[in-house]
Amino acid sequence: MNMNQLLSSTTRVRTPLQRRLIVAFTVAASLVVAAPSEAATCASLMSAVMPDVRVDLAQEVAGGAFVPPGPAPNAQAANPYAGLPSFCRVAATVRPSSEAPIGIEVWLPVNGWNGRLRGIGNDGFYNSAPVGFAAMAAALRAGYTAVASDGGRQGDSSYILRSTEQLTNFAYRATHEMTVAAKALATAFYGNGPKLAGVAECGGRGSIGLSSVQRYPADYDAVAVGEFIGDSTRHMANQWWVWQALHLDPASAIPPDKFPMIQRAAVAACDTVGDGIKDGIIGDPTKCTFDPGVIQCKAEDGPDCLTAPQVAAMRKIYAGATNPRTKARVAPPLMRGGESYWTPLIGPNPNAVSIAFFKYFALRDANWDYKTRPLDFDTDIAKADAQTAVLPINVTNPDIKAYVARGGKLMLYAGWGDPFVPPGISVDYYTKVVETIGKKAAQDSVRLFVVPGMRNCPGTGGADNCNFDPMAVVQQWKETGMAPDAIVAPHFQNGKEVGTRLICAYPKVAAYKGSGDAHEARNFACRMP
Repeated sequence: MNMNQLLSSTTRVRTPLQRRLIVAFTVAASLVVAAPSEAATCASLMSAVMPDVRVDLAQEVAGGAFVPPGPAPNAQAANPYAGLPSFCRVAATVRPSSEAPIGIEVWLPVNGWNGRLRGIGNDGFYNSAPVGFAAMAAALRAGYTAVASDGGRQGDSSYILRSTEQLTNFAYRATHEMTVAAKALATAFYGNGPKLAGVAECGGRGSIGLSSVQRYPADYDAVAVGEFIGDSTRHMANQWWVWQALHLDPASAIPPDKFPMIQRAAVAACDTVGDGIKDGIIGDPTKCTFDPGVIQCKAEDGPDCLTAPQVAAMRKIYAGATNPRTKARVAPPLMRGGESYWTPLIGPNPNAVSIAFFKYFALRDANWDYKTRPLDFDTDIAKADAQTAVLPINVTNPDIKAYVARGGKLMLYAGWGDPFVPPGISVDYYTKVVETIGKKAAQDSVRLFVVPGMRNCPGTGGADNCNFDPMAVVQQWKETGMAPDAIVAPHFQNGKEVGTRLICAYPKVAAYKGSGDAHEARNFACRMP
């Protein structure tokens, strides 16, 4: 098929390859770029022609002059955009369907472009979320061309009952459309396309990376995904399992101030498990067998013990969500040693996101009231599975052969202390990927890091955290060909740097060598458990 046939065949692109060819051809033609080294002006991008894309703004923004759209910022607060370099800002609207437009932003550095594109995720699965300007700003400061979207979502979660177009946008279409457009605009603006396209997101925004790897393997070259949210049924089911274990019977409810006590008891029982040293962190929680019965009250209830119903609730949580009829596992359990992180799941009401998932998506019943009709871990999970089989919400396909065949690198990471998404979900997906693509391909192209003590995403906050840059890790891997089998990261506790930590590629764990400061990574080695 020649280019004229491609352009005239249909108004919608039939395949990703056709779409990339059309975009590359039409943008170059509309801007009359004569040679690969010839660049366009920012203003000229206003006339860029791309299928289903309308450029709404193409404007050069002077250094420090950017003001995000929307309500005026607090005059007393520090301006997070004050230090931005000058850039070409392109705002556009993509209309892949008549009812669900997608808003995108592409920011192109005027000077100092590092030759790379960075995709930014969006949190708006259940409620509309704006473009992530702060994350775009961070990418721009690092020299990237940054691209983000509003997810193609409007309003609250009840949209799922009316249409699936917005769901399709958020699940994968918005990411693909914005990426195709950003590459074309970068090629036109600089005269050369990005030498590398990467994504590094954690939590709700992580689906941008997984959907690309699984559905559009040519979109990105280096992808890092933290806190695997790709299996919505499983991680939402876990949240309900925890809440119902604590609240269906009022006697089972555990006051929030008891959870740090439970964690201290779990750590005391398993501190040396995995890493071989008492350092206040369980090195391999999967091997910890702490039983909350050891802290059951001998007489009446108290702040340093659990009642018999509370012990039963904790045992149920540690066991993980289970189908009451078949006894099959529904979701992996939360890990021992992270109990103080469970606060968002143990309150008087379930997590709002998990309510929305089952009410609007799985059960499709806006009148469902969990207080009068609790979640059924047999029939309701089956309904959720039936919905995910036909609607594009999950990103669990382990067959990423096309992505790794073209040299793509995928880094998965999680915290053993994560309360929202059981880390076992990341382990399960990684295991399935290895089984599907083969050990050799996985060794070359896929890594999983599960961090002891960490909640979900790296940084400096929280009771225990490690501050590493997943984008830097996976980008270096792609560009040098040297796979990361371990990461040495600054270690923080309660916001204070206390040393360094060795983070090993799964399934290995960091084991103490037998001497030296337990807060220094050099005194640990990666070993099989």
